[in-house]
Amino acid sequence: MATRSAAVAAAPTARGRLRRAQILEAALGLFAERGYNAVSLRDIAAASGITHPGLLRHFQTKPDILEAVIEDVEARTGALWSGVPAGERRSAIIQRWNEEDPARAGLIAMLAGEAGPDGHPAHDRIAARYRRVRALTVDEFRAREARGDLLPGVDVTGAAVELLAGWDGLGLIAHYLPIDIGAALELREAQLSEAPTGEPHPASAAELPDLIAAVDPDDLGSIRRDQIVADAMALFAERGYLATSMQDIADRVGVSKAALFHHYPSKTDLLTAVLAARDAEIGQLGTARPLATAAGALRDAVAGARRNAAERPGLIEIYAVLSCEAAAPSHPAHAYFSARFARVLDYFAALFRAAAEEGSLRPGLDPDAEARWFVALWDGLQFQWMYDPDEVSIDEHLSAHLDRVLVEGH
Repeated sequence: MATRSAAVAAAPTARGRLRRAQILEAALGLFAERGYNAVSLRDIAAASGITHPGLLRHFQTKPDILEAVIEDVEARTGALWSGVPAGERRSAIIQRWNEEDPARAGLIAMLAGEAGPDGHPAHDRIAARYRRVRALTVDEFRAREARGDLLPGVDVTGAAVELLAGWDGLGLIAHYLPIDIGAALELREAQLSEAPTGEPHPASAAELPDLIAAVDPDDLGSIRRDQIVADAMALFAERGYLATSMQDIADRVGVSKAALFHHYPSKTDLLTAVLAARDAEIGQLGTARPLATAAGALRDAVAGARRNAAERPGLIEIYAVLSCEAAAPSHPAHAYFSARFARVLDYFAALFRAAAEEGSLRPGLDPDAEARWFVALWDGLQFQWMYDPDEVSIDEHLSAHLDRVLVEGH
């Protein structure tokens, strides 16, 4: 009898459930706006309209709140997913629903990269989410295949990985530049069902854009390639920029904090050096041979992705973590990534236009739309690779995509 009374006493009251829901809604908004690392328990308490001790009666730690927020978002998304008839094109439907409350999509977009390193409290949860959603999308594509809504020969597993990757990548880009994610998803879904049609472009020589100008801007200044930058890069990849202190970096380097500040007067200065170092390394790992065609340049970009994954996986992690963490407009690297995305999208748009001019892009495809999807796909594949490196191959999926959009033999 005493045990039953204790259980009844511990049951949440209606008021307690309401307060918990308010906390989760406030945390969702803050995490989506600033990123997980930039939000404190006191921030969540203030946004919920309660005291810090009052918050602790419901949640003891910030990871507990994050776990509950993700669970709540996934439950709502899962309910919507289950309500769509089997074989329907769910991605655009869910995206339009997400746009009614941008915090829902914003949270997952930020966590995709921020939770990539082992040790983040959401790492295992996001890894499990990717595996589950990929499996659900494979089932959806098989149902569409059975009713004749997929082109013959579509690899449903590969298509599922790539649709989710492109979706994630578009969500990231949308934090920096205006982009219609729903329209891009609808176009990609349509291309899985119908081959594009159009007149071939008369083949001619095309002027290729400059990749270095896209990833290595002049305004970053000189790069100090020293142990400080290397160790800061590793720490930012492991923990994110906001969760890493200058003392952490000084300890990793083995110098005093005063010595660290002598080289870099602020953490923002060091972040700038780390980002510049990463872009410089990407450039140095690039091709050393002249490329005569746009199709060759696109294929070589994929070869670069293969080299990065094999030789410098840390470069992928630092980009994925910081590009998601910096999605918050208040982050010191937000302007950097906004400018970088604009340059990279311009570069690939010019490259796909050059592919159309030389006759290597399949007729009926829009070069600008293909550029957006290619960049988004690449970013999203990097996220999935961080959680399942043995299951998701960035370069293989990018190569398969180029096989579909380039004319055979290019």
